[in-house]
Amino acid sequence: MACPPTGRAAGESCGGPCDRDGLCAPGLTCAPVDTLKTRVLEFFAPDARSGVCTTREPLAPACVGCPSPAPPDDEGIIDAARWAVATVNAGRNNAHALELVRIASASKQVVAGIKYMLTIEVGESSCANDGRQHEVGACPLLADTQTLLLDVEVVDAPWRTPRYMLLSKALRNAHR
Repeated sequence: MACPPTGRAAGESCGGPCDRDGLCAPGLTCAPVDTLKTRVLEFFAPDARSGVCTTREPLAPACVGCPSPAPPDDEGIIDAARWAVATVNAGRNNAHALELVRIASASKQVVAGIKYMLTIEVGESSCANDGRQHEVGACPLLADTQTLLLDVEVVDAPWRTPRYMLLSKALRNAHR
């Protein structure tokens, strides 16, 4: 029996029964090619999958229902962050309202609605903590304030009243 060819370059065929089509060079991966022929062959011989040498790793299947990273500039994330800061302000016994500085990190998960897991950078502002929700940027930070990190979990269920629900919150010092 002859050895399968090794060191196949990007774009060359690979895999197959007993690696008949060859093995990829170091740093390359044998990515399956999805055709009717490969599906039929895979049905009868699951270890016989052919492919093409490629430089990227094959994508893992997405985990349905698992948290996934989300861009901080997503409209839903911004709305949830603003609501969370206003809700935390309502529960604080402090003369100055917290002001949203930026959304440091965000992820979301589909639950009965969308669950946002956010880290929000906030600082004490010149606005009074009087229960009103201030527009972002309307309240400048106090000159000597240290920013804080607010870790929150918020569920957004648009069909519910109230729409948002705060599951957890933690305010901690930001170490820059």
